[in-house]
Amino acid sequence: MMMQAFRDLKPIDSMPPEGLREEVFNSLETLQLIADVIDLFTSQFVLSESEMMSLFDSDFHDE
Repeated sequence: MMMQAFRDLKPIDSMPPEGLREEVFNSLETLQLIADVIDLFTSQFVLSESEMMSLFDSDFHDE
């Protein structure tokens, strides 16, 4: 019964609207960019900070 309802929603011509593919890929690229920036300023930033601190820490202990 539920599958019939979804079949009824399918448009008669099954071709997507013009430009939809480009819009979807642009949206995906934008989301990937946002995810990369968030990753850069969260986990990658923390990792780089800890690496910097360990470098400074070893310099202080060597003296």
